[in-house]
Amino acid sequence: MNRFDPSIFDLNQDCKLDIKEIGNLKSRLITVENIFKDPERVKAFLDNIPLIDCIQPNPKGFYPGYQTYFSYELGELQNMLNYYVEETFETQVRGWNTAYQCVDGAKKVFDQSNFPHTDGGQIAGNVFLSDNVEQGSGTRFYRFKQTMEESPIANNCMYRKDLYGYKQPKFDIVDFNPVNSNEQWESYFLAEEKFNCLNMYEGALFHSAYIESGTYTTQLRKSLSFLSA
Repeated sequence: MNRFDPSIFDLNQDCKLDIKEIGNLKSRLITVENIFKDPERVKAFLDNIPLIDCIQPNPKGFYPGYQTYFSYELGELQNMLNYYVEETFETQVRGWNTAYQCVDGAKKVFDQSNFPHTDGGQIAGNVFLSDNVEQGSGTRFYRFKQTMEESPIANNCMYRKDLYGYKQPKFDIVDFNPVNSNEQWESYFLAEEKFNCLNMYEGALFHSAYIESGTYTTQLRKSLSFLSA
């Protein structure tokens, strides 16, 4: 019997912690470098999970590439996430929705994937696990130029969703070329991709899975992603 072993997600006791405040809101960003004790073991486990193409007739989201959710316990990683939720973000969560995410820079995406978004959970983050990190990749954070917001007002008023470009999602199939800065959006910080590195932040911030145009066309950008329930 091939049983799951949560020690896959054991942590490196010599990992390096950094906490920054980013943007005008002084939003907290946690970075933990060299997080997994055996990142190659984590990669091997994730690479055996079948990938689900995000381009579907009835899309459930706009992640650019492939995304597969799973319910395995995260072991020591989960304990760390819960600790920083309480100690650094000073809140509580009910649990975590976890996914293996892979960006393919050569793949077509929904046009909506090229624009900043926010997440439904309070806290979000990822651990980057690409085979070879390509320059300019990471999680990019934005402010909406018209109002200079770095996070939207939390309500369901459709006129406000229309303002941000969320009311009618863009379903055209196009090249993946995520926004850096344009007439609507201004990037103010890039949490750079580093191998075996955790970034953790508030899901309500405008952000995107960012790669430079022309990168990750011959390999996948791999990450273990999580969003609080």
